[in-house]
Amino acid sequence: MEDAATAEISRSQIWQWIHQDRVTAEGTPITREYVEGLIERVLADAARFDGDRFDAAADVFREVALRDEFPAFLTNAAYSKYLVTLA
Repeated sequence: MEDAATAEISRSQIWQWIHQDRVTAEGTPITREYVEGLIERVLADAARFDGDRFDAAADVFREVALRDEFPAFLTNAAYSKYLVTLA
């Protein structure tokens, strides 16, 4: 449960930064495109292995942090798409 709470806080903060026209310490605007670039960089740099769930996690993050509207909970998107595949 603690991990879900941390993820909620993090994605909420990123969504707010995007929608409140915030900038990084270096002055770079925090936009969907900027965050998408960070996601791609992290995925490219991660030590990957067959069967990892990095792409699924990135998809959930995109859905709950980069949309115009703010989804109520990230767990709804994650559970409905991916929990069923684990059963």
